[in-house]
Amino acid sequence: MSLCKYISMSVLVLTIVPACTQQTPAQAPSFNPNTAIEMVKTLSSDEMEGRGVGTKGGAKAREFILQKLAAADLEQVTTQAFPMRNANGEDMGVTGTNIIARISGQTPGQGPILVGTAHYDHLGVHDGKIYNGADDNASGVGGLFAIAESFMYTPPKHDVILLWVDGEERGLQGARYAVKTMAELQDRPLLNLNLDMISQNKDGEIFAAGTSHTPALKPLIQDIAAPLNIILKFGHDRPEDGAGDWSTQSDHAPFHARGVPFIYLGVEDHDHYHSPSDDFDTIPLETYRATLDLSVRTAHALDKALDIYARTPKPQ
Repeated sequence: MSLCKYISMSVLVLTIVPACTQQTPAQAPSFNPNTAIEMVKTLSSDEMEGRGVGTKGGAKAREFILQKLAAADLEQVTTQAFPMRNANGEDMGVTGTNIIARISGQTPGQGPILVGTAHYDHLGVHDGKIYNGADDNASGVGGLFAIAESFMYTPPKHDVILLWVDGEERGLQGARYAVKTMAELQDRPLLNLNLDMISQNKDGEIFAAGTSHTPALKPLIQDIAAPLNIILKFGHDRPEDGAGDWSTQSDHAPFHARGVPFIYLGVEDHDHYHSPSDDFDTIPLETYRATLDLSVRTAHALDKALDIYARTPKPQ
């Protein structure tokens, strides 16, 4: 437990007075949590038909995200189409599409890059049932938008690339394609912050995976979370975790495979995971508000520390 002290000084006397018994969070970089919440509600509505890759619902979701980014005045927004492939590497005749937003740092085009990721696709419609994917991963889409919004208010020190990727549910294909083909991600130091399922925990818990691979990041994340109304846990990132090792199970995996440090924020599997019941009205919104706050603060802290922690990807 830390001891907080206020120091008051007059011309003649220096007085040290113990004053606070608990930490108070400093003001977070500006963003509107209600915007992210409304995005989750819209993206997980039946109108989006489960956001399956290559479907009309997936296209609707993509257009909705692009509209939100345009309204936020993000100018460097592009899309990246890629062919979906089966387990044998054969073209499936389905096209996935990543959304890319670039936010320039103080020295554009130079130095390390913070790469944020969140997948916007989900499972679509099966047997007449819509898999709306509110937590998986409309919640991460909203979180990444909150990060984008915050960097518009408080510009980053380093270049930031935000990727809303497609095809995660079919083998992380959008993230793999981006890591393989985007020129900026080849020879500049990188650090990845991945948001995937950040809302669905009634006890207010969230995991930060990745620190077993980069232990120095653990105290940084702990310090961010300490004053917040959230229970931060670590783990799910060691080989001895078996099937519970998340190191290769979401969009951070292609970065990790090339030696890039990552922090993956997410909750454990729950009753609504990959179920038609993963709907907006099941999300504990206070938990989601807290994880939005954590996500934004983490992004800004990582940006400030990139010169220390980012690493150049290993050759492919």
